[in-house]
Formats: sequence, structure tokens, C-alpha cells
Amino acid sequence: MSDQSTFPSGEGSPRDRAWLAWLFIAFAWFASIGTHSLFDPDEGRYAEIPREMWASGDWITPTLNGLPYFEKPVLQYWATAAIYALTGVSEAGSRFWAFALAFGCMPLLFWLSRGLGFSTAIAWRAVFFLAISPFYVLIGHVNLLDQSFAFFAFAALATFLVAQRSEEDQAEKLMLLAWAALAAAVLTKGIVVLVLTGATLVVHAIVHRDAGFLKRLRFWPGGLLFLAIVAPWFWSVETRNPGFLQFFFIHEHFARFLTKVHRRDEPWWYFIPLVLLAALPVIGTWRHGLARSWREKPEGAAFPALRFLIFWCLVTFVFFSLSNSKLPPYILPMIPPLMLLLASQSEDDRKLSRHALILQSLLIGVLSVAMIIFDRRRDGAFDLPVFAACGVGLVALAFAWFSHLRGRSQHALWMPVALSALFAWQGLLVAYAVLPPERSARALVATIRSEVRPTTTLYSVAQYRHSASFYLGRSMTLVAYKGELEEGLRRVGAADPSRYIETLETFVVRWREERDAVAFIEPRAYDELRALGFEGRRLPDADPRSVVVARR
Repeated sequence: MSDQSTFPSGEGSPRDRAWLAWLFIAFAWFASIGTHSLFDPDEGRYAEIPREMWASGDWITPTLNGLPYFEKPVLQYWATAAIYALTGVSEAGSRFWAFALAFGCMPLLFWLSRGLGFSTAIAWRAVFFLAISPFYVLIGHVNLLDQSFAFFAFAALATFLVAQRSEEDQAEKLMLLAWAALAAAVLTKGIVVLVLTGATLVVHAIVHRDAGFLKRLRFWPGGLLFLAIVAPWFWSVETRNPGFLQFFFIHEHFARFLTKVHRRDEPWWYFIPLVLLAALPVIGTWRHGLARSWREKPEGAAFPALRFLIFWCLVTFVFFSLSNSKLPPYILPMIPPLMLLLASQSEDDRKLSRHALILQSLLIGVLSVAMIIFDRRRDGAFDLPVFAACGVGLVALAFAWFSHLRGRSQHALWMPVALSALFAWQGLLVAYAVLPPERSARALVATIRSEVRPTTTLYSVAQYRHSASFYLGRSMTLVAYKGELEEGLRRVGAADPSRYIETLETFVVRWREERDAVAFIEPRAYDELRALGFEGRRLPDADPRSVVVARR
């Protein structure tokens, strides 16, 4: 492998310049953290649940709209609620944990590369491959649980692999870290990480006809540590909410995988274009990268780490492809290992970075121009926020070309490509956030906030917009809508008028009794309500997703 000079010439030690490189990447990664409103439903949901946890002081039972919410475990809610407690409730605070752990996969990828004996140049190449991945950057900048799940799953994978090359004492410490990472992944998104990890271990043992490495997993101390981390919360929430374990494991794991209950079934090939998008800028490395990694011949009896990474990627891809519930972020755990596989078998940084910049420029340029044209045709004028957000990416690309053409070292070649990718993809995400139609309730809430007093009763009719609760700082009475809140409503009692009203007819009767109330109504339901004699003062708004009516 070519091990080019990793750092540009100049004053300062390589270690100092390495920290400077990480600071540049971190600054670019977090650039958009508080620049746009929360996307519904996911960002609104994962901002609101921690807000309710922080406001209520109940750190055991997660709630959404004041109702028990058991679809996912609690770790990210804890982290975000703690951030709220320290910094106050904000969009940036709600995104910080997800953004930080998505970014954290990059230094973790560097550490794994070096721990497996690869050169510093290869380690940095893997980081740059990940930093320019369109799929990884876009998913990494939306507040989801998948980033933290991918980080902890990758941390368990990385520490396990490095432990296989370490001395006995060091290996034991690393394996304990791997078990702790598995526990954190379970507390983030459930037991799927155990399925992925276990299946990968089994496949590796069968293919190599060797189960000897299993002895180094430290089952007893590691398993006890795993249970000590995971069990307290599961026991506590089951004690307070009997039946939680059945709902969580049967409905949210087995039913999600085996049935179409969540209505997210997609064709078997659903993830193929997403994996190709993830590696699109370095697509030329695929042909040799995976084949050479498979033919890896470790020295002596060393553990075949690259083959194990291939097994991990295949297991992750096949498992979610077979599932009856598919969403793009599900394959995030395979992307960092895939980038190491491709980077470890690549050599010519000048050629690779140039090709990556060409593909990146074409893709981002076309998308930016298309978004601006779409905005112009839709509104009859250029919206400055959309134009500016797209312009950031185009300026970043121009700067990248100027810097890349002057580059001589690995960092000088790759850093402009990586920084321009991070700024440009985030710019497009910001443009998407402000491009009509509205994908958040922030502007709507700002418009009608003066109508909402602490004593005002709030209704959400035939819809539930997660970000509305976040921006209002209030829960709402649901009307003729359950959705993902069905389990919570079942637990508090669907007949409780302070939580849920079954029909529009019943709501109209209740509404007539109100003296201070605001209702957020799905537009089609509003037409039905008017036919039932619904009256009230319609508040001015420009949000096509909700009609807001006040009664005072």
C-alpha cells in the first residue's frame, strides 16, 4: 500500500496537525446543528420525548404527548434530557447526541484502522471516505436513534477486532468495553445488535471452521457487565408499567421483522441503491476493494479482521433486507466498516480524491440547481434561504477545486473534498427544510403562539405533529387519531377525555363547551367538522398540513 505523507509540510508536529484536521472536520460536521427547524415526525419525536422526560422528572418511563411510549429504549432520551438540563431546550440541544455519535464513528474508524495494523495514511483515507459519503452525511445530520445505535454497534465491533490482536491483559479490557458498547446499543434501539453480532460470529466460525476465538469473548465477566448496564432500566420500567417487556420484545422486535404491522415493507433490493449511494464518490474502489479484503492472509495465526468486517456488512445487509420493516437508516451500522474495507485496498490518493470530487460536484451541483428551479417555479420567486443554503454548497465546491488542484500531500488532497461534502450536503438539507411544503410546525407555532396561554386546552385533530408539542412545550388531547400513540392510549385509558376523543362528533360537542381552546386540525378533517357544525375563529397560517382554530 502507498503510505503517502499524511500531513502537509509546515510548522508544528504531525500530532498538532492531526488535531487541527479533526477540528476542521468537527467544525464542518456540526455546522448545521441549529440552523433549521425540526423535521416531522422523527426529529420532532426524538426532541419531544426527552423534553417531557426533563420537564416531568420521570427518567424511567418515556412519554410522548404525555403518554407512555415504549417503541424504543431510553439511552438517547436520557442523554438529550441531560443536555436540556445543562443548556436549555433547543433544536441544537435536541440534535447534539445524534450528531456527536455520528461524528464519533470517524475517530473510531481511525482507531480501528490503526489497531488492525494499517498505516496512518490508510486510516485517514478511511475517515475521508466516510466523510464524503452522501448517505452517511445526510443520515448523520437528522436527529434519529440510528446514529447512536451505529456508533455503539461499531464500537463493539472495533474493540472486539482490536482485542483479537492484543495481549491477554489488554484484550480482556477491550472485550469488557465491547460488552459495554453492546449494552449501550441495546439501550438505544433494542436487541437487534445482539442478532447482528451473534450471526456474524456464527458465520465467521462456520466459514473458517474455527470457534477458538469465541473463548476470548469473556462471556462471564462481559455478560455480567452487560446485564449490570441493561437490566436495571428494563426491570424498572416493567415494574412501573406491567406488560412493557411483552410489547417491547414481541411487538417492536419480532412483529416488526416478521410482519407488515408497521407498514414499512419494501422490495428485497431496497437497500442496494442506498449502499451504492453511500460509496458513490469512491465507487471505483469496489471492484478490487472487497475482493482483496476477502483474500487477506494475516500473518501467522492472526485473526482475519477484514473478512470479519465483510461478514458484518453482509449480515447487516441481508438481515434488514429480509425484514418486513425497512427504512434507509437501518443499514447505517455497515457503512463505517465498508469504508475501511475499501480504503485498506486503495493506493492512489490523488486519483481517488479527484474522481470523488468530480462525482461529488456533479451530484451536488445538479441537486442544488434543481432545488432552486423547483423553488422558483413553485413560488414565482427565489426564496433567499433556499438560494443561500444551496449557494453554500456551490461555494464550498468551488473552494474545494481551488484547494485540491494545489494539493500535494494526502490531507491537502482529501481535506477540501471532505469539507466541501460536509458543507454542501448540509446546505442541501437546510434548503430542503425551508422549501415548501412545511416539514415542521415551528413557523406555525410562532404564528399562533400569542393565542396559547398556560390554561389553554390544546387539541390535535386527526393528526399528531410531534414538533408542535416540542415548540409549544405542551401535550395535546388527541381526537380521532392514535398512530404510534395507540399503546400509550391503551395504558391510560382511551376513554379518558383529557387524553383522547374517539370521534369528530364527540369532539364537536366537547368543543362547544370550551371557553379557551386551540385545535390543530388535519385539513380534510376540518371540512368534515364544519359539516358537523364546528365553529371557531380560524387563525391565519400558511401551513398546508394543519388548520388552526381558536375558541375564546
